[in-house]
Amino acid sequence: MSHIWISLPQDEDGYPPFAEEQLHTTPVGENLHRLEATPAFAVGIAVDDVLRTQTLADGTEWATEVVEQGDHWCSRIVGLNGYEHERILEIMASMGGTAADTPYGLVTVDFDASVDVKHVLAELEAGRREGDWDFDLGVDPRA
Repeated sequence: MSHIWISLPQDEDGYPPFAEEQLHTTPVGENLHRLEATPAFAVGIAVDDVLRTQTLADGTEWATEVVEQGDHWCSRIVGLNGYEHERILEIMASMGGTAADTPYGLVTVDFDASVDVKHVLAELEAGRREGDWDFDLGVDPRA
């Protein structure tokens, strides 16, 4: 596995807390990388997407565009009011997601096309309503 970088636009409140994110990828051709893990902050990309890169003078490779979508979607979840990340990992895995805890206080979750989108989205919304967590969709499966 290798890595590339992607620029992150920040909102007026400075979120996300970084201007760039390192992505875990596998090279699949010249200036092409397949995304291997769900990003913590980048939106519009998910596992198995193929990204075109540009190599800078310092040797770092930066994502410039998605050239092939991998048929996955993703979410990032932050536990609220002491809700345990371990429980979030268990719930997402029980619905077919591949979930990972991050050092940023959130859980990333990858879902492939075989997952029941309506069921997962209903569960995510229920957790939000109950105050267990908040979430966003890095790639919205309804789009």
